[in-house]
Amino acid sequence: FLLLFLLLFLLLLCFRVGLREYLSSPFNYVQLATNFLVLSLVPLRFLDADSQFDVAAVAYIFICIRMLDVVSITRIAGIYLQILIQIVIKDMASFGIIFAIFWIMFSGSFFLVLVASHRAGGETGTLLDISAEAR
Repeated sequence: FLLLFLLLFLLLLCFRVGLREYLSSPFNYVQLATNFLVLSLVPLRFLDADSQFDVAAVAYIFICIRMLDVVSITRIAGIYLQILIQIVIKDMASFGIIFAIFWIMFSGSFFLVLVASHRAGGETGTLLDISAEAR
């Protein structure tokens, strides 16, 4: 019953505000994703699928992000939250790009070293046995 109420509330909000204006805020995308994930948990629970826990974990992260939107309404916490969001967006984007470059570089070189060691007859473990059988 609660899930049906959430879906109807979301549809009424979209019709009242307008779809273009509703999708202009990034927090509304988080709200749509959260509602979709929570609604997808119902059939996963009935099917007793193992992926229900992964979907629930992602939904929990999105619910916590939605709490930031609620906190931003207050006067004191809203100012600090807006400053924090701007810092995270600017700093984390540049850090993420640099981290991804180094991660790809080191993981690729590590994989090449393991493949060379495996072909030379060294004991490198199960990972290379699986990758060698896949080729």
